Amino acid sequence: MGQNSSITFPKIASCLRDILKERGITYRALADMLQVSEGSIKHFFRKKDGNVGEISRICEVLDFSFFDLVLRAKEHRAPGSQLSPAQESFLIANPHHFDFLDELIMNKGKVAEIQAKYQLTDASVRRYINDLEEASFLEVHPNRIKLLLKSPISYSEGSSMPKFVAKRCATRVTQFLFSDENDLYRKRYVTRTAMLSQETGNLIIAKLMDIGKEIDEKKRHECAIYPIEDLERFEIFVGVARDDDPPRDIIDL
Repeated sequence: MGQNSSITFPKIASCLRDILKERGITYRALADMLQVSEGSIKHFFRKKDGNVGEISRICEVLDFSFFDLVLRAKEHRAPGSQLSPAQESFLIANPHHFDFLDELIMNKGKVAEIQAKYQLTDASVRRYINDLEEASFLEVHPNRIKLLLKSPISYSEGSSMPKFVAKRCATRVTQFLFSDENDLYRKRYVTRTAMLSQETGNLIIAKLMDIGKEIDEKKRHECAIYPIEDLERFEIFVGVARDDDPPRDIIDL
């Protein structure tokens, strides 16, 4: 497939990669289906050019029309990344891998900085990277790591990921807010326990939901107009617990 074609091989490969993610098929699984090595599959997706025979063979084992693939590539706009159900299950089952991947995304794949920040052993770093590559979150190249996720990241319908991500965010935020660091530029928090009327409680909840919508709107707008290096990361957790008898941390002594 020549580079002068309006539908380039990288577009075709990107669409095939999307199909694998949608179906929860790893590179290793595809290699087994094609009866080739996993390395040859990784090489295929890294190449700058390929031939129709290779692409047709992959379409055949995936039971996906070559014609439909070409149409999909023609319309491809790389709108972002949607995690496959298999990827979602992997992250939920491996929260430390989720945090490592999150750091990779924020640090643009700079593994050495993450290793130094968290004082990780070489063996741990290799395991994180190998596991994430196996789950199709990244590709390992000789001198760099290529992340396969593009913002915005979305989830499948009915996914447990939004709740999982919210819990991880809340944990990080509370740990930092109540740490010994006293840098008021980096953290602010307000906590209240109050007896309120139902009307007032509903009003406060509505205001908090509006804050969430405003944050989402600002995020979309500023990510579109500013280079990522000009933006700061803010971890924001806003919540209300309505409970007539909230549990306390009381144990037998």
